[in-house]
Amino acid sequence: MKIILTSHAANHLLRLAQGLQSKNALSRFYTIYPQFKLTPYQIDPKYVKSFQFLAASIFLLRKMKTALPEKLYSTLFDRYVALMLRFDKTESNIVQGNSGFCLETLRAAKQKGMKTIVDRACPHIDFQLNLLDQEVENLTGQKNAISKKHTLRQKMLLEYDLADSIIVPSTYSYNSFIAKGFSEKKLNLVPLMKEKNVTRAFLQKENKIFTVLAVGFSFYRKGFYYLLKAFHALNIKNIRLIIRTTVPKEFEYLLKHENILAINHHLSTPDLIRYYQECDVFCLPSIDEGFGMAAMEGMAAGKPIIVTHNVGMTDLITHQKEGFILPIRDVQAIRESILMLYENKALCEKMGEAAYHCEQQYSQAQYIQTIMNVYRNKCMVSEIPI
Repeated sequence: MKIILTSHAANHLLRLAQGLQSKNALSRFYTIYPQFKLTPYQIDPKYVKSFQFLAASIFLLRKMKTALPEKLYSTLFDRYVALMLRFDKTESNIVQGNSGFCLETLRAAKQKGMKTIVDRACPHIDFQLNLLDQEVENLTGQKNAISKKHTLRQKMLLEYDLADSIIVPSTYSYNSFIAKGFSEKKLNLVPLMKEKNVTRAFLQKENKIFTVLAVGFSFYRKGFYYLLKAFHALNIKNIRLIIRTTVPKEFEYLLKHENILAINHHLSTPDLIRYYQECDVFCLPSIDEGFGMAAMEGMAAGKPIIVTHNVGMTDLITHQKEGFILPIRDVQAIRESILMLYENKALCEKMGEAAYHCEQQYSQAQYIQTIMNVYRNKCMVSEIPI
């Protein structure tokens, strides 16, 4: 049994390709990345087909401080994979692609008699857009601000309908599809694993400032407005917040605090790992988070986490054991959780230890085994090695 994976970005499918290769189940891996970028994953070049022209275009546009429009990006990558698939001579049984970037690929796979899977790391797109539109309207008064800019919704809906199976990483995402009328038979819950090689490090801190770390690109989606408000409400001198995000201009006033370090540029993986290891607590108070890989990476570093009920990886943790699971938009609850960990070092260390051991249970091997079961059970195949 052989699987074709397609991935337009650096995400969990890179680790999946690595795992499937180890099981002799990988047929082909379509990506934008040249082989040297895949070195950490040790994927044999014979499996890799790279759309390097697209990767080079994206790189050059970033250097010019602009970006390839997402709809064009999706179309180019999807059509490239679909074309390659039509001429692919490997005997493959299943094609799996990222939501929003695989409609033509699914159609080409169907024509060849393959089973098709959409990998959706977030909730159903309509559920997500409605939630985020509501969030932006609450904070700014703008109506439909997120959905107006979204260019892949219709394509995603067509992919959902066309695919034989949809993979989601959490109960939070799973329930959003159930609410939209999808059959349980079509849905598969496969929790993710951490992507970066974050490890625990016992560092001697140069100062005694208690550090809260928050990492995420989307200010509204990550709930960072509420974290910043909570931090201001603490009013304690030897607590600092390090936040990696891009803050909209109308909320830049929230960064005016001597103990807030705002980072709005790309962080290398080593730098990001160092921030995980040096902080005291990791906070991800998201309004919408299909899984929450960053929180898992914080746990891998041995840090307690503060998350919300809308962070999918809460499936794997217990409130007040590895950290705190809070309602969304609750400034007071975020403040009180940070304060409790700040005032009780023993509790902070105990939760961090529990978080570390919890994360260690979710290995790449377990992730691969779970998704293998999906291939066997949902796609009606039995020849995949265990």
